[in-house]
Amino acid sequence: MKISSVYLKTFSLVLSVGLIVGESLIATASINPTSLSQGQQTSAPNLVAQRQSGVQKFKLRGIRASIRRTGGFARGYCGGEEMDLAPLWPQNTEEELSQIQEKMGSMPLEQESTGVQVTVAKRPTFLVYISETENQQAVFRLWTEQPTANGGTVSQDVHEAIVSLPGRPGIVRVSVPENVELEPGQPYHWSFSIICDPTGTDWSEMLIVDGWVERIEPEGELVNVENQPERDRPSMYEEAGIWTEAVSSLALLRESNPNDQALKAEWKSLLESVGLAGVVEQPLIGPLTTVED
Repeated sequence: MKISSVYLKTFSLVLSVGLIVGESLIATASINPTSLSQGQQTSAPNLVAQRQSGVQKFKLRGIRASIRRTGGFARGYCGGEEMDLAPLWPQNTEEELSQIQEKMGSMPLEQESTGVQVTVAKRPTFLVYISETENQQAVFRLWTEQPTANGGTVSQDVHEAIVSLPGRPGIVRVSVPENVELEPGQPYHWSFSIICDPTGTDWSEMLIVDGWVERIEPEGELVNVENQPERDRPSMYEEAGIWTEAVSSLALLRESNPNDQALKAEWKSLLESVGLAGVVEQPLIGPLTTVED
């Protein structure tokens, strides 16, 4: 569904300025860790040991992570109700946030840069946790930011769509559609925004999370990863440091095998390794439906 230019201009303003002045809607927050079960077996003990020792870590490519929201968690009032929104994206540690804040003290806002996760997919999938809400729709948007002659940037939209919310809390997924293909080496900015105004007239009232992703060409074992058993793919992506596919491929496996305790343990270990313990026990809802014209 094509979104109006009025919305897009408002949306860009919300992301660039509203993250600072609109903290009633987008506030710094972290989701409290849930109570996690003990004694579960994992199908990849070596990876679990690596995560616990800090050897296996997903590094943010690029230059920064936002100091305004820890890892992109958003909490605020949306349509008259308080709700949480969080992308399943590696989180910033307190040490990293402190270092970023020190650097930001002498850095103009427009020169900030956002850490970028990598993908080997032409059309990657992103996961987002949504708390319970009566709001019915959200916007998934993908765009690039190109440099201008005067040293600024201009946004170029790649994809935007309105999607229906599931009506229950949990982890949903949104994917780049078939008619779009990410170009290798080009950073893409993506966002997921709850439409808070039920009348659909005030697009500035939105609860937003976002991230950056860059497609790279697969190397080594990942060249033929699609020919490998589905069960082996998450660990292959993780060993290569490809967070986007590591978490999305494991989510698909868990959706297809909800009672598999080994997959459940692997999911718990993976999320905890990047600061996402608070959403480990949340149900996996699956893909969201695009609202057609």
